[in-house]
Amino acid sequence: PIGSIQNVAVALTDPKYSIPIVVTATFFLPLAVALFFGRAFCGGVCALGSIQELVLLKPVQVPQWLDRPLSLLRYAYLGLALAFTLKPAATRDFLICRYDPFVGFFRRTGSAHMLLLGGAFLLVGMFIGRPYCRYLCPYGGLLAWCSRLAHRGVTITPDKELDCGLCTDACPYGAIEKMRAVRPSCFYCARCYASCPREHALVTLS
Repeated sequence: PIGSIQNVAVALTDPKYSIPIVVTATFFLPLAVALFFGRAFCGGVCALGSIQELVLLKPVQVPQWLDRPLSLLRYAYLGLALAFTLKPAATRDFLICRYDPFVGFFRRTGSAHMLLLGGAFLLVGMFIGRPYCRYLCPYGGLLAWCSRLAHRGVTITPDKELDCGLCTDACPYGAIEKMRAVRPSCFYCARCYASCPREHALVTLS
């Protein structure tokens, strides 16, 4: 879905450019799910998110004064990528795919500078939860906007909030403010449920 942003954008603006229906579905289905349930795709499907989850060892909280400006970078990246994508065919460039920091690891090949970039993200990801997803992923930005309209999303405890603060400490993504989940920032990792002292909190999640 991340790379399909570019394909869909070109297909919508260039009548000579066509894409398979599976690419269109791959782009729109996670957005449709986000409209109803939030960013479930990020937490349960995305391979780029999963590789960052695997390396997260000792997360530290990024202060809000820094976290919020950094989260705007993904929209700047999205705009830049679309600008290069919508150029005439001869000069068109698919930046999102070309600079995917983890594609070299999945394919077990790639240029040295891209492998170093991916390695740098994973190194930072040992201490800052999913840095690419939070600050650079253009598709994550679209999902965040869709999740604002979701009728259902994460609540820390479905029937009663304790306001003990354990969930805030457990969340590595800064997605809990004033002991409440912030839907556009929530990756559905369920760490807040695991930390909740309320009986059957995890059972209620499922």
